[in-house]
Amino acid sequence: FSITVIHATPIQEAKAQVKKIVTHLHKTNGNFLLGDAPKIVINKERKYGASYNPKLHRLSIDLELYNVCQTFGDQSVDALAFIIGHEMAHCYMEHPYFSEFNNYHQSSGIEIASEKGADIYGLFNAYLAGYESFQLIPDVINKIYDTYNLKDHLKGYPSRQERLTIATEVQVQIEELIDIYEAANFLSAIGK
Repeated sequence: FSITVIHATPIQEAKAQVKKIVTHLHKTNGNFLLGDAPKIVINKERKYGASYNPKLHRLSIDLELYNVCQTFGDQSVDALAFIIGHEMAHCYMEHPYFSEFNNYHQSSGIEIASEKGADIYGLFNAYLAGYESFQLIPDVINKIYDTYNLKDHLKGYPSRQERLTIATEVQVQIEELIDIYEAANFLSAIGK
């Protein structure tokens, strides 16, 4: 009698963890208009970092971006929940375009507002699901810029420093939403 131990590949491990977070965020959000949570694809090769395709209802994450999140150690799940939450926000906000996390720099006008909105929506949903993602935004963005060799100044997009300023603005907005949410819960608990 022998037992064969099967070790998961990095792609299988990444897909399992991403699926767990996607399922958790989807249940927490409670928006089931499109039915189930998006299908998940882990890209072995470097592509967009992360993306959401509304036509296929599919969320894709590069293995390399997954590995970037793993560098956050005990907070790796929080870092990954930020990326996934952002892409899933595009789904829930019914943005009709194919969103690509690392092509944010090609956005303009209303698309930048949509991207900032996806940050806020995704991060608040991540908070509701128990992740502390909003605290990691600047560090995650810096690691993505470094890993993907994104230039500090990209045509038609805020500089790296401006993108970090936007991240700080998002953090402030999330903290305000959390304060309002928690105050509402306390008031509700005492019958107000």
